[in-house]
Amino acid sequence: MSDQKDATTYFRCMKQCVGALLLLISLTTFGQNEMVVTNSFDTLVCNKVELERHSGEGIDFLVIEKLDGKTSRMAVTSVFNYTVKGEWKMDNQTPLPLDEQTGEIIYQEIQNVDGVSSEELFTRAKYWVANNYVSANDVIQFEDRKRGVLVAKGNITTGELSGFVRHTLEIACKEGRYRVEYKNLSFHWSHEGLNHEYSLSECFPASEKLKGNSLHRKFVVRATNRMDISIKESLKSLDGAMRKPIQSDW
Repeated sequence: MSDQKDATTYFRCMKQCVGALLLLISLTTFGQNEMVVTNSFDTLVCNKVELERHSGEGIDFLVIEKLDGKTSRMAVTSVFNYTVKGEWKMDNQTPLPLDEQTGEIIYQEIQNVDGVSSEELFTRAKYWVANNYVSANDVIQFEDRKRGVLVAKGNITTGELSGFVRHTLEIACKEGRYRVEYKNLSFHWSHEGLNHEYSLSECFPASEKLKGNSLHRKFVVRATNRMDISIKESLKSLDGAMRKPIQSDW
């Protein structure tokens, strides 16, 4: 128990110390003696001393480090630059909806909701935003009930280097239908006051846009894949909410 506590404290401090290096993943590759790992909280960098397979539930590896004569161990779920036959394991990037005219990544759906007025759809949309964003008052940038338009801005957590995807959500309502768009997508990392940003169009396809840095590409692929899942789940959730009257009975 003591070893685990020491390891947790050590790596937490280590994560803070390498904030500048983490990035910005800074378009440089990490050294041969550095290892990029994930645990249940974040992605971080540690100096490789030894790597052990582990059979514990939900744990794939133990990273073992030595510092000032002390040995620390941390259980991790994956190791990005762990090699198999000399080659990195690389996730495949999920295709993103690229608008060929603008070159931007935009998620858009137009859905029919027969028999529901524009005003009622607007109310349902605003209610959904209030229940799916931390503070609806902070994220809603514009609303016009008469025109049936609602614009909000928010973040999608990616779980990569404490990163997130900033986005604009626009919902436009008409009689019996609505249109929803996720756009102005940008990928951010933030560590110790340092910030780094990519537009999503700079990240896709990663195999072409980030050829020169395989480690950087791996982070981007994992982050955009998680973003894609999150947005698609949100679109499904919104559609369900737009088809149900807001419950007022209690």
